Amino acid sequence: MRAALRWLGRAALHAGIAGALLGLIEGGRIAVAAGGASALGLLLLEAGLGALGGAVLGVPLLGLAWLAARPRWVREWLDHLSSPGARRLEAISRALVAALAGAVLAIVAYRLAVWTHVRFRAPGAVGLLHAAALTATATLLWFAAATAAPPLGELLASRRSLVAATQGRRGAALLAVLLIGVVAAATAAWRAAAPAADLRPAATAVGFLALLVAVARLDLAKRLDVLGRAARPAAAALLVAVSFGSLASVSHLVAARQQMVARGVAGHALLRALWAASDRDGDGFAARFGGADCDDDDPAVHPGAREVADNGIDDNCVGGDLSGEMLQFRSRPVPSSQPDAPRHNVILISLDAVRADHTSAYGYERRTTPSLERLARRGTRFEWAITPSPTTRRAVPGMLTGQYASTMTFKESEKVWPPRLVRGKHSLLGQSFKRAGYDTAAILCCTTMFDRTAGIVEGIDHVDGSAHRIKPHSGGAVIDRVLAWLERRAGADRPFFLWIHLIDPHNPYQQPDSVPEFGRREIDRYDAEIRFVDDQIGRVLDALEEHTLAGRTIVAVTADHGDEFLEHGNRFHARSVYTELVRVPLIIAAPGGRSRVVSRPVSMIDLGPTLLDLVGLERPAGQNGHSLAGVILDGAAPPDRMVLAELIADRNITRNLVAGFAGTWHVIWDLDANTYELYDLAADPGNQRDLARDEPERLARMREQLARQIDLELTPLPERGSSARPRR
Repeated sequence: MRAALRWLGRAALHAGIAGALLGLIEGGRIAVAAGGASALGLLLLEAGLGALGGAVLGVPLLGLAWLAARPRWVREWLDHLSSPGARRLEAISRALVAALAGAVLAIVAYRLAVWTHVRFRAPGAVGLLHAAALTATATLLWFAAATAAPPLGELLASRRSLVAATQGRRGAALLAVLLIGVVAAATAAWRAAAPAADLRPAATAVGFLALLVAVARLDLAKRLDVLGRAARPAAAALLVAVSFGSLASVSHLVAARQQMVARGVAGHALLRALWAASDRDGDGFAARFGGADCDDDDPAVHPGAREVADNGIDDNCVGGDLSGEMLQFRSRPVPSSQPDAPRHNVILISLDAVRADHTSAYGYERRTTPSLERLARRGTRFEWAITPSPTTRRAVPGMLTGQYASTMTFKESEKVWPPRLVRGKHSLLGQSFKRAGYDTAAILCCTTMFDRTAGIVEGIDHVDGSAHRIKPHSGGAVIDRVLAWLERRAGADRPFFLWIHLIDPHNPYQQPDSVPEFGRREIDRYDAEIRFVDDQIGRVLDALEEHTLAGRTIVAVTADHGDEFLEHGNRFHARSVYTELVRVPLIIAAPGGRSRVVSRPVSMIDLGPTLLDLVGLERPAGQNGHSLAGVILDGAAPPDRMVLAELIADRNITRNLVAGFAGTWHVIWDLDANTYELYDLAADPGNQRDLARDEPERLARMREQLARQIDLELTPLPERGSSARPRR
């Protein structure tokens, strides 16, 4: 018993040291990325929570490692690895073959998962197929590894230079180089198999395991005894003090907590575990340790809850109880401000993953969008158009319904993914145009989120997603089908509504053959793909002129979201609500409209109401969007209101965020961390300098406005129903 307790204490000390070291490394990385902001607080929280989390996770891992090392063949392999010469080469060869086999198995598993996700819809059948295929693959790979390792070891051992390289310091260097090579190869393979995968959690886990192994192998607990009998208890006491200090400080170190959640991996995971452990009512939000739950005894009350009007409860913990009278503006249809407007044709072109600041139409130094520039010269360009959500599965439904995601009814579960709009709960743009006598069509890049089961093409008679089979760039094929459809419609009397969606700029980024290269980096290929879809837009504009449709066709171009390139430590999208993700192009050219630039923020959900208003149709009830027809036709100012963007946690998204844009200011509320960020868009359009601490009065006003707007805009109308914000 005494020996077991001694081992437990030594293991806890080793694991705590490894966790604290990982926390210090991550805290230093975040502090550098954030320009040194809140460095001391970051280091305290990261080191303290790291030590606590390391002890909780590391001790069982060390115990499992001890048990795993008991089998004879494992002990022999470890003995061989620690012995210089031929034995070490044999051990290395076994490790290399096993790593290669594991890599092949991982790639097979990923490809199989993608194929079965597309091919089948029954989770049970998919699971059985996975289990059978992976078992067979693992058996074959294990046989191959067992067969290939011995001859490979003998071949390596026959080289005197390699045997000599395993001796002394050269041997240690060889092991280090091999380890680095294996990690680099695994990273490259993962990137190739899953380009959008976030490698940071895996890298953090590997880093912790490496630190844990290093600390345990060095036996730092024993080495501390050299400093004196009190050294080991003093080190343990220091780790305990730092851990409890971080627990006591997490509520007060607001800026450090915000940085950990926004940029951290281990720190973010530890904070989430801390909040989950202290969440008394199980609603996914905590009140302690800086959480924002205003009633931790009521699972129906939390920051992610939907507000219920006139119930005397602040359900979502912002803005107090909402009066039902304040929702009346959304509960009624809105007559058109242009009732005598001609019934022009309408073409809506939506682009996937195009951020406004990478289009030359918005001032980008590279000539990425000459066709958008051409469209803007005869239309209205909205300088600050904001997507309702930086993910396609929430943004495109918002564009077609004129609603924020929190007010829509989604069907989502383990069996239904991506989320589907529940039919009959929303008024879609295609339905409004069809009721008005329009021919309706959608020619799209894809099927997964755009087919009829997705619920967003209701009212559209002709839906063509056949170009989804063309890889890697389907945009040309989509526009080929568009041009053929326009040619068939050229002489028709009835007006048409046509929705086009192009996905080409979405990751993985690949250089199109038909456009010049901007460079070989990821961001260069992204710009080239933007130029590619812009060329496709140019083909549509040319066709409208060729068929004499330009003078009687409204053309609107926008994007569902942008993409990040490490501006805030992230890649791709759906991980933040900074401007690189939520600021999208929006250009609308209408016959009789003005050529102008509008600087006041507007929302992409304004697009549907605007297109309906421009042809004299009323806006359906239940929408959040406002018509911008007066802005386009008469030069009026857009509505003076705060525009929202929300990131909602779901199966693939780990954060709950709401952003508000008002004037030249941008505020972000992190619902989990209960922190706020503030940015001056006029001086800092890229959100690089958080002014939350420097502008407390401005932040207070923006917080108040954001709370009011969340209640007004994100509260579902009672008679329509809605699914609550998804809980984790």
